[in-house]
Amino acid sequence: MLLQWEPAAQAGWDVTARLGLATIDAHLASWPCAPDYWPQLVRPTVHEVTGLCSALRVATAALELANRLAES
Repeated sequence: MLLQWEPAAQAGWDVTARLGLATIDAHLASWPCAPDYWPQLVRPTVHEVTGLCSALRVATAALELANRLAES
């Protein structure tokens, strides 16, 4: 997961969250003009993406195991 932040034009921060996958870079969320406490704003998204990545790892391992068993 990539978090990008830069000063907003007027005040605060422009924050973007992206998820880099094998073939694409998926846009997850944007927080334009987020206040200085933006880390608290993005924490739920970071937590959800971390859980999603864990679930994808488990699903990938299960699929790979199923494919190996099918080949045996």
